[in-house]
Amino acid sequence: LVLHLDGGKDLFITVTGSYERSCFGCAIETLVRLKCPLNQVSKDVLKRLEQRQYGDDMPPVWDIPKELWILVDQLYKYGMLTNELFQHSGLNTEFVVIRNALDTGFVDKINVGVHSLAESLILFLEALSEPVIPFAFYDRSIESSNNFQNSKQVVNEIPEHHRNVFYYLIAFFRELLRHSNSNKLDVKLLASIFGSVLLRSPESSAFNERNSIIHPNFTQSTDNNSSFRSHLPSHHRQRDAFVFHFLVNDFDI
Repeated sequence: LVLHLDGGKDLFITVTGSYERSCFGCAIETLVRLKCPLNQVSKDVLKRLEQRQYGDDMPPVWDIPKELWILVDQLYKYGMLTNELFQHSGLNTEFVVIRNALDTGFVDKINVGVHSLAESLILFLEALSEPVIPFAFYDRSIESSNNFQNSKQVVNEIPEHHRNVFYYLIAFFRELLRHSNSNKLDVKLLASIFGSVLLRSPESSAFNERNSIIHPNFTQSTDNNSSFRSHLPSHHRQRDAFVFHFLVNDFDI
């Protein structure tokens, strides 16, 4: 790094670090093939999986990533009635606890706040190397966002484990909405939070997109949020609409 001081000389700062493997940043197709926690997987095996060199010795062992199931299960048990869920930032120290627990398998030691769990779920989904709705299906998803049947057709064509994850999350969101009197969530709000997480543009960062729409600390009312979103680019609204369809319409899997 170069630190430039006004009226002073430049300072050159050397930064070193080591890469720490984590389930955050892996692909869905990799995670569903890991029977054991990620930190017990050799670098060679993980490299093969990330390069999609699966082979007959690496079949899927889960319908969805176990790490995702753990996060949702924790939120189901402890966060279903939490007011303003997904609308507040968690603590970075607690995120580290959650990440380490998922990577090591010591999930019984996840003793953190609900908002840290909620943000960790969002970060986990954002960090997937291939989003829940794969990049190859992004344009079709946007084009079909004005019609539920067309949107459902897109989801039915994405890879099996991505489809499992999508419907699993939708089922969880719909369960949250059944407790909206307590958690103050509504359909539009959930769609706006997760639209850019589940459907990520190939050209954009999901983190930047989400934070340009809704900062995790926002406490706007639903009416104000709706007014705010009316000024967003159309593709933001189309992604929200895509997710919205599945939150309000009945469908068979």
